[in-house]
Amino acid sequence: MPYGGNDWLALTQEPTLEPELPICDPHHHFWDRRLQSLPYQRYLLDELNADIYSGHNVRSTVFLEARSMYRLNHIGALNRVGMYANREDEVRAIWQAGIAAVAACPNITLKLGGLGMPRMGFDWHTRAVPVGSEELAADMAPWMQYCIEHFGPERCMFESNFPPDKVSFSYNVMYNAFKRLSRAYSPSERATLFHDTAVKVYRIDV
Repeated sequence: MPYGGNDWLALTQEPTLEPELPICDPHHHFWDRRLQSLPYQRYLLDELNADIYSGHNVRSTVFLEARSMYRLNHIGALNRVGMYANREDEVRAIWQAGIAAVAACPNITLKLGGLGMPRMGFDWHTRAVPVGSEELAADMAPWMQYCIEHFGPERCMFESNFPPDKVSFSYNVMYNAFKRLSRAYSPSERATLFHDTAVKVYRIDV
């Protein structure tokens, strides 16, 4: 079974947490016949709909191809493989310094996601059974909460980065993890992280 395929993702099933919480997903891709992106050569409306209607209250989405300035994607493009593998303390320290420096610029917003890409170094895509949301939230929390601490909820937004992140977990499991790791924030802060920041930044009429 190829890693990241729908049959593999289906091995981990979970009920949707807080299905009423409104979400604006600010980072999707569309592509067709993209051979270098196995196992997802195609990701168009049918595939998108299957993911966003998997249980969570996704009210709007933004595609990466609708580019805008001053958006920092994927928690600042962390890399923990290749020449950066087995250098956890060094990589983390450099990444934290970079996040703190960029956060000092008040006109920059940050997307919380992208950790499912293999270059992030979590290796979820190599498992026989996909990761569940409890473990996923625990693994993501130190990185994402550091970002929220420095940028504030009003400049952060949870993103799916699908289908690149789909090689590691399903859409339902991913948003369950986001909801788990954000439980310590107030209801208004969570509304900002899941919906309001993205709607404001991309000027979505809701």
